[in-house]
Amino acid sequence: MLLYLKNIRLGPIQLHRFLLCILTSTALCSACQSTKLHDFTTLDTATDVPMVRQEYTIGPEDVLEINVWKNADLSKTVVVRPDGMITLPLIGDVQAGERTPNKLRDVIRLKLDKFKELPEVTVTVTQINSYYIYVLGEVRNPGKYQVRNYTTVLQAVAMAGGFTEWADKNDMVILRKTQNEQEQKIKIRYKDVLRNKKSKPDELLRRGDTLIIP
Repeated sequence: MLLYLKNIRLGPIQLHRFLLCILTSTALCSACQSTKLHDFTTLDTATDVPMVRQEYTIGPEDVLEINVWKNADLSKTVVVRPDGMITLPLIGDVQAGERTPNKLRDVIRLKLDKFKELPEVTVTVTQINSYYIYVLGEVRNPGKYQVRNYTTVLQAVAMAGGFTEWADKNDMVILRKTQNEQEQKIKIRYKDVLRNKKSKPDELLRRGDTLIIP
């Protein structure tokens, strides 16, 4: 059997290879069309999860660079103590924990104003050591995660390797300690997050939160 294709003569062996290529290509196309656009067993944080922007809140063990313009004696690099305090020249102890860098800057500026007129102060977080979360239950790699940026529920699941096949995605719970040490439970429905409902957006995890996937 011979086949002519655009003036090219194909013998039996060439014809067999040609038909095999066509069948293979057809099978691959069918497989691609039947594959879902999203595999929710694992998540890609770069594409599946929206980025969340929010000013950082300082916590214990964070490293801060306090710079007072044209005054090297008052400028200092400090580590936030477990009680949230830092110690600076002239003004002594200052509460840094649970404050944003801008808020801490304003507090330091106000305290230094007693000794130096109109001090220019900058506060920079050079190392973030206090932001950690727990991801437990039906994920591939449960455990404690120290993160460097604000993290949502879906991003946390992605960091933990994605859901297992037994995960109840619509019954996730965040355990959170409030300021008065009470435990708060926040229920998360995976379907609602994916549909981007305003009433149930992808929850932003706070320092020390525990995400449980039953």
